[in-house]
Amino acid sequence: METIQIKIERITYANQETGYVVLRGMLKNRQITAVGIIPEVVTGANLAGIEYQFQGGWQRSKYGYQFVFDQATLLTNRLYYFLAKVVKGLGEKTSRRLIDHYGENQLIEIIEKTPERLLEFKGIKEKKLAKIKTSWEKQKDIRELATYLLPYGITPNLIVRIYNHFERDAVKKIQENPYLLTEIRGIGFKTADDIASRLGIPYDSTFRIQAAVIHLLMEAGESDGHTYLPATELQKK
Repeated sequence: METIQIKIERITYANQETGYVVLRGMLKNRQITAVGIIPEVVTGANLAGIEYQFQGGWQRSKYGYQFVFDQATLLTNRLYYFLAKVVKGLGEKTSRRLIDHYGENQLIEIIEKTPERLLEFKGIKEKKLAKIKTSWEKQKDIRELATYLLPYGITPNLIVRIYNHFERDAVKKIQENPYLLTEIRGIGFKTADDIASRLGIPYDSTFRIQAAVIHLLMEAGESDGHTYLPATELQKK
């Protein structure tokens, strides 16, 4: 696996539901194409001018030579990135002025605890404040979800799907009932069961039994074409 660092020049394709992007950027004075999942795309962020570190490999496709990555790490200052690229209409100049005026730590504290104070800053009106608050919560939720699920082997692509499915309080919902993850295409009973086991969910949990029954019925339908199973057959499985 190779690691590269590039500054994004433009996004040629972005799927806001999955986080999948096709982008153009500069690598050692030459322009390249890179494709993969960037979770921040879900927030609708404009990634032009942002620096990332990608891990992956080079592949030849019908579109030419591309770097296909499966891990993306944001290198640009996260607070500046959020203000300038995620919050619509704020812009780079106002973002830098905000950071210079308050300092990073104080500005983060203001956004999280007393965002109304930003109305004192020239250029911040009610509409922009509302966008800042909404965007901050969304980005915070996605980052929290990624931090929680990546150690379990859940890919960035699936994390985006999970967020889009549960939205707010996704981590709390998963902690209470990890088997809810089976509602996501690409996550099966075994993966959810492994996470549940690590979280200490009892072996005889009602959540586990319900998920196992649904899993077995779905499996019987997909592999054998059954539309139902007698209780005795289900018990044998």
